[in-house]
Amino acid sequence: MIRAASLCALLTLAALPAGAETAAIRSGEHADHSRIVVEPGEPTAWALGRADGGYVLRFDRAGIDFDTSDVFRLIPRSRLSALEPAGDSALALTVAPGHHARAFETPRGVAIDIYAGPAPADSPFEAPLAASDTAGTADPPAP
Repeated sequence: MIRAASLCALLTLAALPAGAETAAIRSGEHADHSRIVVEPGEPTAWALGRADGGYVLRFDRAGIDFDTSDVFRLIPRSRLSALEPAGDSALALTVAPGHHARAFETPRGVAIDIYAGPAPADSPFEAPLAASDTAGTADPPAP
């Protein structure tokens, strides 16, 4: 009887839609840039592109939420002035005027660096994202 009840409970849980996952977000301040690291929990294709006032980071997996409450605990708002969810599995980054973003894949997610000055001419992150964009990886910036 206990086996049957356990099996019924397991099948009921398996039939429910998966809950939203909260991506871990870490931040750090460096001499020439501010860094945000977003870790969605498992490898997921991503894209970063221009949006009003900054950039949008989008993951290619539905149901990713973001807890941005501690982002500005370690970094000032001088380069990155706001960070907030922007729809399903997307995060909006508001950057200070005259700043740009560079991104690269990490083993558990994506790192975004905010630098002063114009973006490099060949930056793949300056184009607006299309609704279907998920770029995947980008090479890390040169040291």
